[in-house]
Parts: sequence; structure tokens; C-alpha cells
Amino acid sequence: MDTKINNSKGRVVVGTMFILFGILFFLNNFEFELFSIDLFSWPVILFTVGIVIILNNKNSLFGFILLVIGGSGIASEYFGISVKSFVYEYWPFLLIILGIYFIFKRSSSVENSDQEFVETDEYLVDIFAIFGEINKTIKTNKFLGGKISSIMSETQIDLRNSHLANEKVELDTLTLMASTEIHIPANWKVVIKATTIFGAFEDLRTNVINSESANTLVIKGLVLFGGGEIKN
Repeated sequence: MDTKINNSKGRVVVGTMFILFGILFFLNNFEFELFSIDLFSWPVILFTVGIVIILNNKNSLFGFILLVIGGSGIASEYFGISVKSFVYEYWPFLLIILGIYFIFKRSSSVENSDQEFVETDEYLVDIFAIFGEINKTIKTNKFLGGKISSIMSETQIDLRNSHLANEKVELDTLTLMASTEIHIPANWKVVIKATTIFGAFEDLRTNVINSESANTLVIKGLVLFGGGEIKN
């Protein structure tokens, strides 16, 4: 089943690229210029490939990088816009847009997000989310910690049916203009060592069971313009 899905996605990517480049070649034969842009310059090609990749996988970091590089090249070469000065002057708008996004995104139901369930004997989490939403439930007898990187995304991890593998397990987190929400059992100890800049990482659990023999989850990392929460 997965092979069929991957083959289908591959055909969509290849087919879309053929169509887009066919259109570009056709327009080039008639010396068509869009805003005096060379349709076969490297920024346009990178920008086009980035669009195709993102249309196929909206969470693709590689596609996003190509889109940014190509778009920056187009803005600089054909419109005389200095990307560096533009970002320096207008970056606060990014915070405004991000705030609006989280307000309206939070009001939507959790059921609308992509949910993944993982059940295994031992598990080391490794999540990188950018411009997306991840909702993962993990059931394991030996949770080994790992890494969670959330950039302009919403990440939810449910560990309530899991057990820590050792007396102390470390989880490295990066929350950049994003939110990270981790659900854990009430009897786990939590130590938060994350560095926060214009943000916070808090243990918001209720009915916590205090036990000297309980294993400890250590939260490390960085929160920048975002928020992290530990919940039941």
C-alpha cells in the first residue's frame, strides 16, 4: 500500500514538473517575458522546483529552501529588492502573521490535524516540523528521549501510555515561533532546563503524583517567540 502511495506521489511530482517546464519552454519560444524575467534563469528554475516539491509535500524543508533561495534571487535580480534590508525592516509583520495563524489555528479541532500512532518496545523520538502540524501518540515500554524541533508549527506528542527507559531521560527541544505540547503520565518527574526568549516552557499538569522512585524527564533546548507546555 505504501509503495503504491509513494509511486503515485512520484508520478505527480514528475508530471507536474513536465507541465511547468513545458509551459516555460512554450512561452520562451514566443519570447514571452513576465515582468522582464528570464524564465530560464537559475532563480526561476529553483523557485519552480520548490513550488512543485511543496505542492507534493507541504512539510518539505528542501522545497521551502529552494523556494526561498529562488524567490530571493528573483526579487534581487529583477526587482532591485534587497532581501536583507527587506527582512530587517519588515520582519515584525512575520510576528503579526504568526500570531493570527495561531489564534485561528488553535480554534480548530484537533481532529483536523494529521495524527500518527506509534507502538513499539523502545522509541527514540526525532521530529522536525516546519510550517505544519504534527500530532503523534507514542506507546512504548522504553521511551529513550530524543529531539523535537518545531519551527512555525504546532507539535503535539502524547506519551501518556509510555514508560521512561531509564531513571533520567533527556528530550532536546527547539521551539521557534511555534508551540510544543507534550502529554505525559502524572507520575513522571519533570525538570525543565530550556532557555526561553520571548516565550515559556511550563509544566501545566494537574493531579501530579509525587514519588521519590519516579523516573525523570529532562526538557532541554530553546524557546524563541513560542511556547512549550507539559500536560496530563
